[in-house]
Formats: sequence, structure tokens, C-alpha cells
Amino acid sequence: MMHAAVAVNDGEARYRRGCGEDAFSIALPRGDANCAEIVVSAVSVDTTLSLNGIRMVDYVKMDIEGEEVRLLDAGTNLDWLRRVRQLGIEVHTGEEDIARIMTVLTARGFTARRDRRHWAAVSAVRG
Repeated sequence: MMHAAVAVNDGEARYRRGCGEDAFSIALPRGDANCAEIVVSAVSVDTTLSLNGIRMVDYVKMDIEGEEVRLLDAGTNLDWLRRVRQLGIEVHTGEEDIARIMTVLTARGFTARRDRRHWAAVSAVRG
């Protein structure tokens, strides 16, 4: 088992926990400055797959509180997507990022569409 945040690069992720129990995001929030900053280990998807000897993933469920925008940016290393058959992604930052993520996935061989079961989710299937 790994205890780490998924991030674009290996290293550390810093975030400030919102004052609510369910308010976490790697993007440092604009919230209460009195909420403690937390530092955790961070690993890329490539590293996660390699460390666990995973050659192919049937399904990735991604609900990572805003980090999906950076993780699925066209300017980052997206080689790991070649090892994924399907994705379900909850996008936390709005319509523009949903469209951009769908474009990135389509350019990498996925059929991407809005998931009707959640207002901010994308489903993608290879091929």
C-alpha cells in the first residue's frame, strides 16, 4: 500500500486543509489562514504504476480535488495514459477544464464524454 498524493511529479505535495473535515486540495486554498499546511509524499502516476509492476490498468477513478487539472495538462508527461483502458474523472474546476481534459484524452486515443451521472465528471474509453 502507498500513502502518497498523486501528482504530476514525484516529491512533496503541500496543501492547506480547509477548516472542514472534507475540504482538502493540493492547490493551496484561499480559505482560512489559520488552517494548518500539510506536507505529504507525492508520486506521479508513472511511478505508481512502475513501483507496483502494473503494465495495464483497466479503470482509473480520479477524484483528486483539483490536481486532475495539472495531471491531465497537455504540457505534462502523459505517457501513463497509454497504460489505461478507461477513466472516470471528477473535475473540480469548471467547464473550461472539463473541455480541455476531454480534448487531451481524445488526442491520446480515448473517446471522452461528459458522464451524465455527475455534473462535473468525464468518462473516457480507449479506442
